[in-house]
Amino acid sequence: MLQDFNIRKEEIIQKLKALYEYSRDVQYENVCDRLKQELDKLEASEFNLMVVGQFKRGKSTLLNYLIGDEILPTGVIPITSIITEIKYGDRPGAYVVFTDGSVREVATDDLPEYVSEERNPENEKNVRIIRVHYPSQNLKNGLVLIDTPGIGSIFKHNTEVAYGHLPQADAVVFVISSDPPISELEIEFLREVKKFVDKVFIIQNKIDYLDDEQVKTTVEFSERVIKNKLEEQVEIYPVSALNALNGVKKDERERFEKSRMAAFEHDLNTFLISGKGEVLLSSAKNKFNRMLEDVLDYIGFRISNLEAPVEELEGKLADFENCRHELGIQERETVQLVDTYIKYIIDDVEKHIETVIKDNLKGIVDALEKLYDGNKGLKPRAMAQLLQETMECRIKEIYEAFNAKEKEHVRAEFEKLIGRFTERLNKSIEYINGVSRDVFGFQVSQPVENVELVNRDVFYFKFGPTSPTLLLPSKMDVAKLMPRSLGNKMIFNEVIATVEQQMENNGANLKWEYVCRLRDSKFIFERLFREKIYSLIDNTHSMVDRIIEERKKAEEDTSGAINRLMDIKREIERLSK
Repeated sequence: MLQDFNIRKEEIIQKLKALYEYSRDVQYENVCDRLKQELDKLEASEFNLMVVGQFKRGKSTLLNYLIGDEILPTGVIPITSIITEIKYGDRPGAYVVFTDGSVREVATDDLPEYVSEERNPENEKNVRIIRVHYPSQNLKNGLVLIDTPGIGSIFKHNTEVAYGHLPQADAVVFVISSDPPISELEIEFLREVKKFVDKVFIIQNKIDYLDDEQVKTTVEFSERVIKNKLEEQVEIYPVSALNALNGVKKDERERFEKSRMAAFEHDLNTFLISGKGEVLLSSAKNKFNRMLEDVLDYIGFRISNLEAPVEELEGKLADFENCRHELGIQERETVQLVDTYIKYIIDDVEKHIETVIKDNLKGIVDALEKLYDGNKGLKPRAMAQLLQETMECRIKEIYEAFNAKEKEHVRAEFEKLIGRFTERLNKSIEYINGVSRDVFGFQVSQPVENVELVNRDVFYFKFGPTSPTLLLPSKMDVAKLMPRSLGNKMIFNEVIATVEQQMENNGANLKWEYVCRLRDSKFIFERLFREKIYSLIDNTHSMVDRIIEERKKAEEDTSGAINRLMDIKREIERLSK
């Protein structure tokens, strides 16, 4: 069995080496890099287990559990698109690989300096990848864990890197959350994952926020959605990565058992022991076939453009330059319009909150008055406690019910708004792709999906200094010294006088929550729009320049270069047999 594995492995290695040499001959650097990585990985029998999902789903916490220590930073938004690889090493260490090829060794505690938007905005430090070494028993047999940027923020330098790295995966752990359950964006990403990877483990994280019945309901919902959308039956593992990590670190067995991580870990270990080798060979063969097709396509467009007159290429480049100004105007107009419509949505939220206050204020006051009338025998402190807790409870119930409906309304309005402008963006992308198809024979970018409303969970209720523990001592002391009926009346008036203010304060907190969600989502869309258009323009422009330069160097006689490319193409085609 092992001999058969080694023979098949050597056959794939030889094919990868041959394709690597041909790719060097035609100067296709992108595929050369991918082939070199795959060769290194296969020769070392390394197995890439990639963890993917939307941002803020707990991917890094899960990876920290699998590593056995809190190595990767959590609680930051990995907007900078940094891929992090974790493999076995005799001592802990981290190596930052920059886009210019230089490498810097850093302490693992310093990783946030390179992966967080706060400390490395828009990847201004030009980090290509981070490689972490750690003496974890789970990594001793060639397992390489890969942390990817979350897809939810839809930044070009985030989501596209996550998508672009999928071909490097041998198996995938796909992380979704318990609240909310699986989304349409995650379904589309899962569909894309399965184009590249046969083995996918799906984890529903953060079950610590739900009771057992809610866990069961959400898991069944997500399994049903995936079956309907992808026509495939899947198993979802409900876990709490945070409880698992803390349970092991603090030796709290009950906490670990509540995490329900054992079932997933058992199945993952079984797969890694019995199925990893076969998957490794199958994955390497699939990657070889994809890269072979990429090289053949590249040679095809090189040949077609060597045959095209220089004047024709220069004319297309001039036409492309003429549209740059128009696309810039479109980008500015779109950003301004999105900002205006976001303000309309916020104004609606404010009006809705004002209506909630108006419709419920009298009901709260009446309920407090009824409670006061029925409990006049209480001592002033007990009366204050009862009235305050009741008021806070009623305000929470009102706003929680309102928020459940309002967030769906805001999400629908935002998606309707962004849908219109995403269509504009995709028309611009299609135009640029049209130029690319004319010149290269294939398109340079895919259309983008709608930006989803950012899912934040930071709203909290806050009650002011009329809470019983914060009542002015002098007033409470006075109430205690007065006859009970007068003291309680004084407490009642004090609480009633604050009801409207407490409603307004918490309404303002809720409004700010929506302002932040809409503001962050708008920021994501604006960055996406700008980066997508301008990066496409710049990339396409540079590719046309290279082709024109190559064509000029060939002067009038291109037959020799074309014949050489045709020979290489035939040799590569033989490799596929």
